[in-house]
Amino acid sequence: MRCSREAGVDGLVLAGPRGPEEVERVAAADLSAVPLIGPSAADAGRLEAAAGHMTYRGLAARTGERLDLAEARRAVAALAATAGKPFLAGFGIRDEHEIRALAPHAAGLVVGSRLLELLGAAEPRDRLDTLRANVRRWKDATRLRERKREDGCGST
Repeated sequence: MRCSREAGVDGLVLAGPRGPEEVERVAAADLSAVPLIGPSAADAGRLEAAAGHMTYRGLAARTGERLDLAEARRAVAALAATAGKPFLAGFGIRDEHEIRALAPHAAGLVVGSRLLELLGAAEPRDRLDTLRANVRRWKDATRLRERKREDGCGST
C-alpha cells in the first residue's frame, strides 16, 4: 500500500473486504478505503462505518449480470434513504436508460463489464473512440434533466 500512496493513489476499492479490519488497514496507510458491499452483505453496516468517505454498493450478485431495473431502482433509493455515507452503485449497469433511473439516488455509478464488452468488440484502432463516445453518453445520462409538469405549466 505504501507504493500505491507514493504513486499518487488516493484510495482503493476493496472488491472483497473480509471485514472492517481490512478496510481500517487501508485507511491506516493513508488511503481512502471504498469497500464493495454486496446486496446481501451481512456486515454492511460495519463495513460502511469503517469506510473512508464512501462505499461501493453492488446491485447484482456478480459483475455484468443484467439488472431488474425496477428492483435496482428501489434498492438504490432505499440505500440513499438509509446510507450513512455517499455511495457508488454498480454491477449490471449497461446503458443510459439504467443510468438515468439510478443516478438521482447515488453519488456515482460504475459501468464496468459493459465497457469491457464494448472495447473488446471494437477494432483496436477504434477503441479510444469507443471509450470516449460511451463515457460521454453515460456521463450525459447522469445529468438530471428538468421534467415538464403534467399540467404544462413549467417544470418541476
